[in-house]
Amino acid sequence: QEDEEDEDDPGLPGLVATHAQLLSTGRDGLTVVDTAPQRLAMSLASDESPHPAIPAGRFRTVYMGRLFVQRAGKYTFRVETTGGFQLDIGPHKAFNNIGPEGSELAAAAPTVVELKYGFVPLVATYTKREPTGAAELRVFWQREGEAEFALPIGVLSRERPKAAAKEMPPAAAVSTPPEPTFEQGRRLVADHR
Repeated sequence: QEDEEDEDDPGLPGLVATHAQLLSTGRDGLTVVDTAPQRLAMSLASDESPHPAIPAGRFRTVYMGRLFVQRAGKYTFRVETTGGFQLDIGPHKAFNNIGPEGSELAAAAPTVVELKYGFVPLVATYTKREPTGAAELRVFWQREGEAEFALPIGVLSRERPKAAAKEMPPAAAVSTPPEPTFEQGRRLVADHR
């Protein structure tokens, strides 16, 4: 019964993003998980990074969550990007402009993906391999026979953290407030400017 309820649970809005510094060896350096709601888009100048803890330059961002398909059908995903990008929706590879050796292809043909109604797992990976230059990412989707538009944050969600909620003591049992984390402080600064 709990599994059936989980399938209908809309979850939390937006995706979870994991940002990692990309070292010159190709390995990940400093890694930060950003639990603030993320959309599948990016626009950063050459001296900006996707997260304050990650230095500007090379980086990799992995977005994870679910896509809510309101109407079943054949969908085409088109991506405008300045870096390497791979988009997996359920078992389908909806977009990939990364060649066999890890280099970025000049143009990747969009793939037609058959999607059913409901939530579908989504994993997207953006890689900026060049230390200079802007980082741009825009994802568009189009249902067969309809107009194309940018993938809205309203159809992107992530699951609620279940284990943490079960382990938390009741509010009355907490005597001292928890220590604020770096991420909570960053969100407060962003919210209150």
